[in-house]
Amino acid sequence: MEDHIKNIKKRDFKGVSGEETLKACFEATEIALRMLKASIKNNHPDFSETEIESELMRIIKMQRNEEDDFARKFYAERA
Repeated sequence: MEDHIKNIKKRDFKGVSGEETLKACFEATEIALRMLKASIKNNHPDFSETEIESELMRIIKMQRNEEDDFARKFYAERA
């Protein structure tokens, strides 16, 4: 899996179609989600599949909120 990520990172996206770039982004996202899910399973071996999915969604939402907060502060400072 890590080799696949390295290959995506090394790709030169100059001259690559938007479709190919988007596909690479989706692949990287899928890999990241699988890695995060594996990490949750490792840290919480007693979690059911439902609990793992809930924790995955909680982490994703938390990250999104942090990004939104950063963007609000960034643009507020420039207003």
